[in-house]
Parts: sequence; structure tokens; C-alpha cells
Amino acid sequence: MPAGTRLEPAEIAVAATIGAATVAVTRRPRVAVVSTGDELVPITEKPAAHQIRRSNALMLQAAAWQTGAAADTFHMNDDPEALRQQLPALLHGYDAVVLSGGVSKGKADFLPETLRELG
Repeated sequence: MPAGTRLEPAEIAVAATIGAATVAVTRRPRVAVVSTGDELVPITEKPAAHQIRRSNALMLQAAAWQTGAAADTFHMNDDPEALRQQLPALLHGYDAVVLSGGVSKGKADFLPETLRELG
């Protein structure tokens, strides 16, 4: 089978049929999906007039799952100190980090500067 083939029941059966007791595999990539913004609320809460639910993070998580990745969602408020404290663990603990929000030129968009500081 070509590299990158997902091993599903048929592939396992073919490997067994040809006597391949072991096969070289890699683990699924781990992705952290991070939404940012004080205006975002969990999907279980009713948003106030100035808020919206955290739908983008769930969409991005589902898209990652669809590609075979393992994906977890996180949320961070518009707080530069909290971003500096929380982002390093995600940047080092996951194969990829997808950021949703906080990257434009708004007064509370701290992600670009924080990422530069973190290298």
C-alpha cells in the first residue's frame, strides 16, 4: 500500500492475507484548534447581543477529524498575559495549532504579537 494509506478493515485484511504480521505506521497528527475572543460563548450558552457562539472552532475540529487528525478545541479570551501563559503548552504539545480569531488589526487582537514573542 502506498505511504499515507489509512488502515481500515480492507487494508488490514490484505496485510493479513499476504502474511504481513507487522506494518510500518505513523500516529495521527494531533491538532489544537484555538478560538479567541471575549465575544465568544460556549454553544450551550445563549449569547448576549454583542456575543456569538464558538461555532468556528467546532467546524475546524470536524474538518481536522475528517482528514484523520486527532483534534482538540480550546478557547482563550482577549488577554495577552493569558495567551503568553497558555499558548506555549499547545505549541509544544501538538503537531499543529489552528488559531481562529484574534489575528486582524483590532485593538484586542493580541495573537500576532504574542506569537512573535514566543518565537
